[in-house]
Amino acid sequence: MNALSKKALTGAIGAIALAGAMAASSSSAQAGPRYGAWVAGGVAAGIIGGALVANSHAYAYPAYGYGVAYAPTCWREARPMYDRFGNFVGHRRIRVCN
Repeated sequence: MNALSKKALTGAIGAIALAGAMAASSSSAQAGPRYGAWVAGGVAAGIIGGALVANSHAYAYPAYGYGVAYAPTCWREARPMYDRFGNFVGHRRIRVCN
C-alpha cells in the first residue's frame, strides 16, 4: 500500500467519522440533552480511531545500521553540448549523482 492510498484511506475514515457525528447531531430540538453524550462519544471515537489509523503505518524495509541513512548526493552541473557535426552549441544543466 503506497503513501497515496494510505492518505486516501485515512481521509475516507475521517470523513465517515465526521459524517456520523453530523448525522447524530442533526436530531430535532425536542430530543433533549440525552443525545449529547452519544454525539460526544461518537466524536471522541472518531478522533481516536483516526489517530490510530494514521499512526499504524508499517515500514517497507527494516532499518539496519547505526541510525544514519546515507542517501546519494545529487547536484546539477553545466555540461557542454555539441551538435551532430561536433560544433559547440552551448551548455545544458544535467543532474549528477555519486
